[in-house]
Amino acid sequence: MEQIAARGMKDYTTVLVNSWAGGVPAWGNDDRKRPEYEAMAALYGTDKVGDALFAVMMEASPVRQAALRARTWELLMRIGERDRLKELVISSAVRPDDVMLRDIKQLVDDLGILPETREELIWLGKLRQSASPAYWKMAGEALREVPSEQKVNFELRGIPVAMAAQRYAPDLLKKTKDQLFDDLMVRLTLRDSGKHSADFTGWDTGSKRSERLGTQRAEVNWTDLVASNLALSMLDDPKVSARIFDIGDRDHQDRRTEYGGVVRINDAGQWEVVEVRPRVTGSDIRFEAPQELFDQGYTSLFHFHMHAQEFENGTYAGPHMGDFGYANSTRANCLVFTFIRRDTMNVDYYRHGPLVIDLGTVHRP
Repeated sequence: MEQIAARGMKDYTTVLVNSWAGGVPAWGNDDRKRPEYEAMAALYGTDKVGDALFAVMMEASPVRQAALRARTWELLMRIGERDRLKELVISSAVRPDDVMLRDIKQLVDDLGILPETREELIWLGKLRQSASPAYWKMAGEALREVPSEQKVNFELRGIPVAMAAQRYAPDLLKKTKDQLFDDLMVRLTLRDSGKHSADFTGWDTGSKRSERLGTQRAEVNWTDLVASNLALSMLDDPKVSARIFDIGDRDHQDRRTEYGGVVRINDAGQWEVVEVRPRVTGSDIRFEAPQELFDQGYTSLFHFHMHAQEFENGTYAGPHMGDFGYANSTRANCLVFTFIRRDTMNVDYYRHGPLVIDLGTVHRP
């Protein structure tokens, strides 16, 4: 990086972009401390890094260099160019072969959502290819019911949450964020929330993490609160809890992998916990999500996996470092079920950030 900057090698800008777009935890979350950013600042000037990234994205081929353009889009988001990107898709003409910007423009026009990451761009592309016109119509109707103040920086993961709430729990759409928060707090007090959490001894996790909702009023948003309320309603269904324990029991017996899948509501209004086999096996502490899970997950409420290595598995009650990486990458709403005792599981909701909400325990029916 230093040599690229020192020699003024602007021809290597795409090399810097591709390197920068890769996650390197050692550098933390401050993109302006990344060596790639510093190299680009030296090449173009600190106040022109955004311009240089825009040039890369707009000059790259929409067909042959789609991945580079998606990486550049995410970097622009990460350095605070959200408003400029939104203006681009709203006011600019889109080339016929520019599928990425065409899909983004349609999403902004229809639902007011601006994707932030490469994974969300893939998510959007898959939805545009596979979701029916009826799906987009229902999504639009659901989003119109979401309070306007909660739609600021709304994410793709919120679409299935809003759709489920509109169809099966419409009262949630009428409540303010504070009301949703307070209602969830009451529900969690009845479920032993906060009694079990993962042990991060030996891990550098930055600031102290919390799974207690009560300490995260400022961090949680509308999607988190509605999704968590829906998850608790799901756990109150004996058929669902029986299904979860069935998957957990089989996972406990299988030392080759963790088990996982997606959670959704079918057209009949019934909860479905859909098990998906892992992409590969070989480790009892990993679930390797296959493409099938992502394909089903784009319209599902939750991705889920099990921590079922032991029936007394309390030190792993909640998402761990690999799970945080998965949530940051996929941007999905996630659940993890952990055996505390043979007949009791702890349930945690988590997403990118990371943000974790301990949803308490569920018992074998």
